[in-house]
Amino acid sequence: MKNKIIINSLRTIIKFFPRFLSLLIMSLLGVFVFTGLVSTSPDMMNTLDKYLKDNNTYDIKVTSNMGLTKDDVGYLDKINGIKNVEGIYSKDILIKLKDFYVISVTYIK
Repeated sequence: MKNKIIINSLRTIIKFFPRFLSLLIMSLLGVFVFTGLVSTSPDMMNTLDKYLKDNNTYDIKVTSNMGLTKDDVGYLDKINGIKNVEGIYSKDILIKLKDFYVISVTYIK
C-alpha cells in the first residue's frame, strides 16, 4: 500500500513537473522572505535604538490644544528620570501664492 502511494505521488509530480516546480519555488521564496524578516528584525531594532540614543531624540512629546505654560514645563522637569525638558512653540500658517499652502513653523522662544 505504501509503495502505491509513493509511486502514484511520483507519477503525479513527473506528469505535472512544471506546476510542481513553480509551487516549490514559490514556497522556497516565502520561506526565504520570512527567514530574512525574522533575522533582520533584531538588527533593525538595535540600529534604531543606537540612532535615537546617539542623536539624543526625545522619548515623549507632550502636546495640548490649549497650550502648555512654563509651569507645566517645570512640573514635567521635576519628574524623576527626566534629564531635559524643552518647551517649543508651534504655529500653522496659511499662505496664498497661486494656491493656499499650510506651513507649520516650530521655534524655541
